[in-house]
Amino acid sequence: NMELRGNYIRTLHNWRYVFPESQICIRFYDDVIGKPLEFLADIFCFLGVDGTDRVSFTVEKTNTSKTFDMPEAIKKYLARKYLGMLEELSAEFGNHATEWLKDAENISNQS
Repeated sequence: NMELRGNYIRTLHNWRYVFPESQICIRFYDDVIGKPLEFLADIFCFLGVDGTDRVSFTVEKTNTSKTFDMPEAIKKYLARKYLGMLEELSAEFGNHATEWLKDAENISNQS
């Protein structure tokens, strides 16, 4: 079911059922884009890999695909649909999840 793939709370529950918390590293795609070197350093630290000082790269945004605005009715539907999950994610992780929640609340409250 495609909808289950987007249920992050359920997915986290499943992972935590199988793996100890010490083997789970949760990071956000927003940081891959916004802070790639910090993101990589966090992953290296989690894995116990030394060598972030030897890693350098340039981040290039090369997305050449067309962008389209999402219709407002769809935005509102999705914001309302995922509001509960975003509340849970925000409570657990804060940061980006809290921003997503604020965005969803703003969209949901629009007339």
